[in-house]
Amino acid sequence: MKKLSQILAPLLIAAGLFFLFLFRPAPKPAHFELANNFSVSGLVAEIVSASLDGKTLVYTDSEARQFGWVDISNPSKPRMLGIYQAKQEPTSVAVTTDGKWALGVVDDVPGRLEILDMKLRKLQREITFAGQPDCIVISKDGRYAAIAIENQRDDEEIPMPSLPAGYLLIVDLKGEPAGWSTRRVELTGLKVRFPSDPEPEYIAINDNNEAAITLQENNGVAIVNLETGKVLDSWSCGEVSHKADLHADGKPELKDDLNAARREPDGIAWTPQGNLIMANEGDYSQDVDKDDNTYVGGRGFTVFSRDGKVLFDSGDGLEREAIRAGVYDDERSEKRGIEAEGVAIMKQGQSTLAFVGCEYGNGAAMYDFSNEANPRYLQWLKGGSSPEGLLALPESNLLITANEGDGTISIFKKR
Repeated sequence: MKKLSQILAPLLIAAGLFFLFLFRPAPKPAHFELANNFSVSGLVAEIVSASLDGKTLVYTDSEARQFGWVDISNPSKPRMLGIYQAKQEPTSVAVTTDGKWALGVVDDVPGRLEILDMKLRKLQREITFAGQPDCIVISKDGRYAAIAIENQRDDEEIPMPSLPAGYLLIVDLKGEPAGWSTRRVELTGLKVRFPSDPEPEYIAINDNNEAAITLQENNGVAIVNLETGKVLDSWSCGEVSHKADLHADGKPELKDDLNAARREPDGIAWTPQGNLIMANEGDYSQDVDKDDNTYVGGRGFTVFSRDGKVLFDSGDGLEREAIRAGVYDDERSEKRGIEAEGVAIMKQGQSTLAFVGCEYGNGAAMYDFSNEANPRYLQWLKGGSSPEGLLALPESNLLITANEGDGTISIFKKR
């Protein structure tokens, strides 16, 4: 017969391990600090991409008509590497997955895709196309580049629809740049407000090479299969009603009623669970009546399922956190508020963070995104003025914002 101690010992060990597991300290929430707010050599910084190793940034400077390169191998001490002078205004840039090329799109007549050597910072090839480009994104497998040809109205006072219609341009990145070819995907006739005038704005590509495209002025989204060029789906982003500050009186208070404001998202990103997160900036105000508190822009962000169902909306939460952080610009209250502009997702192991850049919040709000139907606010990352582009570099524990307002690139480091 076993001794009582021999019987009890395993039970006591198991009980001890159980209580250690039960009462173990909760993991500390992620926290980021500003490593550097770097002034670029030109005039502004708008969209930013990174090299394969995450140590070199490439950004657009529309006012100086430049693409710029920045070394961030030491995030606390970035340094300029050089520029490429474009002939006209660059609107976006993306680095290929092999790290060899920076693909920049330039707003000109005709529009241009400039293929730039990452090391030499020189033009390798130029591809022209009809229309005005806005955004370029490269698929994770490196097979495709997707360009949103917005063909935006020259005069915002002109009501929509305003032709020619925008479209999606797919670049097949097979082999060397000399052999790359393009395909055009029409986005007219979709289930949006102005079917003849889609005005594609921003693009996100998932692991299945499906491109989700915001049609901002149309308050809609289209999903395109990049391999086949087929439009798979389109849907409206709907409206929001919640508390907001609609009076520029120097007192940030969310006490007014924002009624049926169209979300009109700008930035978009796929989530780890196959959903979509969007920044509801707002844009098209030709048909709003401010006397009835009908505005455009959701003043926050929304998580949608792939087929357009709302899983989460931040309501007035984003602006409430901006007020608490002391970054809310009350002068924007009568317009579109904080103007959520871009989004970025950072997944590291079992942890997922979501960042929402706010043009009039001088930084980005960070959320624990482990539960995509209920994100939890963590921190306001204060950086440069009017962030336009966001870039998450999970391998380097960095978040980058390109700031149009003061010509800086903010580098935030996870601690």
